[in-house]
Amino acid sequence: MSGQLRHQYPAHSTIFEGGDRGDCAYIIEKGHVEIRAELRGETVVLASRGPGEIFGEMALIDRKPRSASAFVTEDCEVLLISRHQLNAYLEQADPIMHMLLSVILERFRDTVNALRGDSPCLGADPDISSNSNLEPDRRYGQAVDTIKLARELENAIERRQLELHYQPLISMSSDKIYGFESLLRWRHPERGLISPALFVPVAEQSNLIVPIGRWVFEEVCKALARFRDILSDRPGVVDQLSVGVNVSGREFSEPGFVEHISRALDQYRVEPERVTLEITETLLMEQPDVARATLEKCKDIGLRIAIDDFGTGYSSLSYLNRFPIDIIKIDQSFVGSMLKNEGSWKIVNSIVALAHGLRMRIVAEGIEQEEQHTALKDLGCSYAQGYLHSRPLPLDAACEFLEKQLMS
Repeated sequence: MSGQLRHQYPAHSTIFEGGDRGDCAYIIEKGHVEIRAELRGETVVLASRGPGEIFGEMALIDRKPRSASAFVTEDCEVLLISRHQLNAYLEQADPIMHMLLSVILERFRDTVNALRGDSPCLGADPDISSNSNLEPDRRYGQAVDTIKLARELENAIERRQLELHYQPLISMSSDKIYGFESLLRWRHPERGLISPALFVPVAEQSNLIVPIGRWVFEEVCKALARFRDILSDRPGVVDQLSVGVNVSGREFSEPGFVEHISRALDQYRVEPERVTLEITETLLMEQPDVARATLEKCKDIGLRIAIDDFGTGYSSLSYLNRFPIDIIKIDQSFVGSMLKNEGSWKIVNSIVALAHGLRMRIVAEGIEQEEQHTALKDLGCSYAQGYLHSRPLPLDAACEFLEKQLMS
């Protein structure tokens, strides 16, 4: 049951009974459910649940058999929360889960009070908290939305709804393609393309980012194999073409991270120098010792390393020479304002000078205007990336872009 995302139950059916083993909790999408228990020989309604509400959660926390039954009073569609999913949140001490647990425990206390006769009505809604300062409705709703999205994301992995798009990087010196950056997309069957800004944080919180990251790297290797076939008769270009892969801090610290990369490279016969791992300043600063050790292993097998969105973090510039960095990517917020804002211009100029001094290559992200491209080229940037040259493209379109570039 836990492998499916949604279940439907007709009116007058039972979802679970007291004494059953609790392997999952439920969020009601449609319909209504009553939570019933036997008390002194009589069936008592402990609570009524409707759309957007959760039930069956206590068995996931205390690992004991169900203490009550869930009876469907109106045709019902429910979304499942697995024990594995909840444990992933608990292990990370996620603040949203702390809030959700407080609501659950509040509900449990209210139910116990009701059974003892301390509450004026056994059927009173246990979701109503006596502490208005906690804003339970709003915060509870946020937690439910996050869990629903994580559950849908887990299902998206199984149903292959994730895909990679590839945004070209153009050499400033030759105006020819240098490589691509791979960008994760989620094509939801109902909501269309979902922004990574929305689902990637959820993937990190739920630890789904690890299997997603492994899938991404294997897909990049497959893409590189296709690019290699296109470039098979142009060895000079093959020596340069690479694809960037964004790596989160959670992936980076995962045991076996480098070993998985090595296996994928071997499996798809991809040269390591064709892959650029893109990491953030935050990752370097939060776990510098782990970062340095892992980066050195990555360099040992031949990977390139880039710092993404440079300038938006809080790292000390002196840290750069401690890490084996090949490329600095200037954040698009500076590129977008550099011709209008003197401060942004000075930051870009300083980053370029710093990279040159450390013998690193520079990628300018978010270039949308020809004037920006010209200015960055004059400053000495190595590569350009942005809508001026191309939007992120599905793999087939990226292959077409590459072929056209080679014909021009």
